[in-house]
Amino acid sequence: AGAALSCTPNNGPRAAVAGVATFVGCDINLASGTAYTLRAVDGVLTAATSTGITVSIGAATQLAFATQPSATATGGVDFAQQPVVVITDAGGNTVNNTSGVTLTITTPAGATLGCTNNGPLNATAGIATFAGCDIDLASTTPYTLHAADGVLNTASSNAITISVGPATQLGFTLSPTSTVSNTDFDAQPQVAVEDAGGNIVTGTNSGGVTLNVTAHTPASNLTCTGSTLTVAVVDGVATFSGCSMDIAGTEFTLTANDGPLTGTSTAFDITGGAAVSMQFTASPGASLTATNFATQPVVRLLDAVGNVATNDNTTVIALDLTRPSGPTGAVLTCSSVAVTVVAGVANFAGCSVDRASTVNYTLSSSFTGAFDAVSNPFVVTDPVIP
Repeated sequence: AGAALSCTPNNGPRAAVAGVATFVGCDINLASGTAYTLRAVDGVLTAATSTGITVSIGAATQLAFATQPSATATGGVDFAQQPVVVITDAGGNTVNNTSGVTLTITTPAGATLGCTNNGPLNATAGIATFAGCDIDLASTTPYTLHAADGVLNTASSNAITISVGPATQLGFTLSPTSTVSNTDFDAQPQVAVEDAGGNIVTGTNSGGVTLNVTAHTPASNLTCTGSTLTVAVVDGVATFSGCSMDIAGTEFTLTANDGPLTGTSTAFDITGGAAVSMQFTASPGASLTATNFATQPVVRLLDAVGNVATNDNTTVIALDLTRPSGPTGAVLTCSSVAVTVVAGVANFAGCSVDRASTVNYTLSSSFTGAFDAVSNPFVVTDPVIP
């Protein structure tokens, strides 16, 4: 029933020597509950039949594809016929093993095999049935699958040709890189019409892909050349230019839409631009003389649209006390009244004023040749002596 006899170097005709034909290396591949017999023939001589030979299943030695994956498929779409791998003995009989079988692409060249579980997938009664398998990238060179399980001899599938499928999504072939606010992205967005595997559906032309900033806090406005946020698709690709965003923040993404097709860029950051103003983000409150302010001063540098100038780590900001008409000689003391900003922010510490006043004080911040800022007003009082 499909079994094969194999001898070395062949099954015959084998020349007899002194009337004796000696065969070597003989085996039968398929195990069977029914004994086999061998039949010897030589021309017109009466044939001879051997005694019965019982062939049983041997130890696991190799893998084989019991069901081959589909010969053709499109990128990112499950094969119509999913691969099934069996664990067999040397004769190809399925061995009742439960070890794990792993599938890979024999020569991936950047492509990815995606199954519900690429493995190790435990075999059931020697059979590993894979599901949900697809290959993403189209290729003129066919792929093959490689099945492995520990020390067992591996197996390779028949060839699989992957072609470009229908358009199902948009993909950013170029995503913006982290950049400064109100400055063109170093990498301008480029969006492609893609199949399920991410292959560009060339030849596609449409009214256009529209870009938007994905919902984010803080909100930031996207502008591109000519305020054009919709660009026509030419041969499957929409290319944008002159795009930038105004408000700084981290982990922004862009969303692309073309009818029912959508896609999202990788994440990028927007940092503040060059400083054009200064602001107190923390001002002292009411305090006692010679006692450190409960709230220590914090000053930040701002760009033209109010972003913190986070790229600035060199500017030195100095604090001064704006003294009212009395008392005279009040002194502002800090751990340091001149602080270098870190990511656009100067944090002061140990600040106090030595004299009380019934008139409000304020602090001013400045750096040479540039703008300054004034804190909220605050009062300083003498401590109550019991």
